[in-house]
Formats: sequence, structure tokens, C-alpha cells
Amino acid sequence: MIDLMQSMDAMVGVKPAFDRWPAVDDHGARPFAQLLQQAIGGQTRREMAREAATQLVAAALIMPVLESMRDSPMLRPPFAPGLAEKRFAPLLDQQIADRIAGAANFSLVDQIVDRLLGPITPPSSSNAQPSQESSHGLH
Repeated sequence: MIDLMQSMDAMVGVKPAFDRWPAVDDHGARPFAQLLQQAIGGQTRREMAREAATQLVAAALIMPVLESMRDSPMLRPPFAPGLAEKRFAPLLDQQIADRIAGAANFSLVDQIVDRLLGPITPPSSSNAQPSQESSHGLH
């Protein structure tokens, strides 16, 4: 089968895909951390957490405020938005919200990043009490 593939690739001048595979380690696969680092584009955990926190703050807190400002009942002709403005306003709101949340001194984003990267404490087994419902339930 491989001979057939190689002869077909030779006819069209294409090198087989398995010759272009990256080097492998002893277990037959590239280390997972190396693949993950390549997939995320070299970002650190802190950079990824900051990006996620920025998107959360922009979408959950800033966008609704901008939307409510834009939907003000005080906007009457000739100052009322036109059709194009109504259609593209959410895109502009998203850009403005991203810039506000991405500001260097936005402390809410920093607090969320610290929470995301903080130590994860599993629930202690001494505090976990089995509920009576589970002990008398069907098995």
C-alpha cells in the first residue's frame, strides 16, 4: 500500500505526508506541553487568563451599558439612528467595550485574572458528609 502511495506521489511530484511529520519522542508522540504551546501561539497562562477576563468583562458588563445608552428614548429625529447605524452599532459597541476592558488599569480584569490563576483548593474530605438521600436511595 505504501509503495502504491509513493509511486503515485512520485508521478505528481508530491512528497508523502508521513515524511513531513515532526520528530517524535520515545512514546511515539510529541510532548503534549509542546503541542499545547504551539496551539496557543506561545501565550503564557497569565496572558490567556487576561484575554479571557477581558472578554468576559467586555461582554457581561460593558456591552450592556453601551447598548442601553444607544437605545435611549431621547433619540428622536433628526438625531435618531439610521438603518446602517442600527445594524452596525453592536459591532462598534463590541470594539469600544474591548478597548475599555483591555485598558491597562482596569482593576476588575486584574482581579478576575488573579482568581483564575489562584490556587485551586479541592474540597476537603472531612467536611464532605454523605446526604441522607444518597444513603437511602436506590442502588
